[in-house]
Amino acid sequence: MIDYIQYPRETLRRKSGDCDDLVAIYSAALESLGIYTLVIEVPGHMFMMLATDIDADADGYTNNDLYVIHKGKLWIPVETTVVGVHL
Repeated sequence: MIDYIQYPRETLRRKSGDCDDLVAIYSAALESLGIYTLVIEVPGHMFMMLATDIDADADGYTNNDLYVIHKGKLWIPVETTVVGVHL
């Protein structure tokens, strides 16, 4: 079976999608606002991260498990398939 990544307009029209479809639409929306994103692929799943432009050694952020350090900056990982759940 081959997985097909929907265009964001398809996901909106269908009102559904799997992890890669939801990553595509969320990343496209953020990128259109000028926020850089990265797609992370793990076996059987996909999620994304968004850039904060905050230095990795900034005060108050260094020992927080909510951030990922990438190229000296803090990035926020986002699980796009958890819909309607407040963590």
